[in-house]
Amino acid sequence: YEICRNMEKVMGLFSKELYLLDRNTEKLMFDEMQKESEELRIKSEEMRQENEEMRQENEEMRQENEEMRQENEEMRQENEEMRQENEKVRQKNEMMQQENVKMHQEHEQMQKENQKMHQEHEQMQKENQKMHQESEKIQKENKAMHQENQKIHQENEKLRREMENQYHQSFINMVAILRSVGLSDEDIVSRLCAQYQLNETQAKEYL
Repeated sequence: YEICRNMEKVMGLFSKELYLLDRNTEKLMFDEMQKESEELRIKSEEMRQENEEMRQENEEMRQENEEMRQENEEMRQENEEMRQENEKVRQKNEMMQQENVKMHQEHEQMQKENQKMHQEHEQMQKENQKMHQESEKIQKENKAMHQENQKIHQENEKLRREMENQYHQSFINMVAILRSVGLSDEDIVSRLCAQYQLNETQAKEYL
């Protein structure tokens, strides 16, 4: 019985100690949990701040990416325009090259033609020189012929005048002969007109 009572006392003491131990343990656990909770809150706050910073950074990066995308799009358009422009320039260059080739061929052709014309010009100069010499010779011959023709013309004119004089003298002599045989002026005019085919006015000039 005494042992039992001692056991109850011991158990009571033990229960009280257990209770205090439980309270201390609970308080310790609460403090630890509160400490952990505070640490977790601080970490959460830090993480929230970090997340916010990361969000801002992400937003900035998104904006930068958008700006870069726009810049890339603009650069792509510029590159496309440059490509088109380069294509036009390439086509123009090809056309210019073709034109240059054509012009070079035409230039060579013109050089050949100029060379041919130069040769023909030299030949024509030689021919002109020869013709000029022949022309001078012909001019001299023409001058001589002209002088000869003038001389002949003068002689012909002299001969014509002599023949006219003789012709007129023959009429005068004829009129004198006809008068000497006793013909009248009318008969003389009639004979002159009939024999020499003169008109009456011409025949009367020899009376």
